[in-house]
Amino acid sequence: MGVLAARFAREWRLSRWAWAALCLLAFALLFVANYNFYLWLQVPLMEVAFIMSLTKLCRGVVLRPFVWVGQLSAMLFVVHPVLRMLFCRNSATVLDAGVYPYLLPYLALSVVAAIVYRYVLRWLPDVKINPVQPSNTQQDLAT
Repeated sequence: MGVLAARFAREWRLSRWAWAALCLLAFALLFVANYNFYLWLQVPLMEVAFIMSLTKLCRGVVLRPFVWVGQLSAMLFVVHPVLRMLFCRNSATVLDAGVYPYLLPYLALSVVAAIVYRYVLRWLPDVKINPVQPSNTQQDLAT
């Protein structure tokens, strides 16, 4: 839903008042839907509507930190499972001590590791793999 909204929301020409009304309506429905099982299934749609309308209402200065984190999202996707495995080797220990003492260092280290990973990827040259031509493959299989 988020991808579709990102692709087609640029074509929507709504006034700031309409975006504000959509933001308030989506937030209200999001709040109410969390307490009803059948509406809870529609929460992702309401989240997308709320975030999309909120970003349309905000100006560039407010959105800058979110854009920065958005640029790191692919790196966070790659880095966080490895760090989670290192942080939470024994889940019983984490649950006994509480989740929050592990959560803040894990999040901070994930962001730092994503930044480092981003800079490492910038330094690496682009690798271009040439596809194997079918004629060579067929000759190798025949011999």
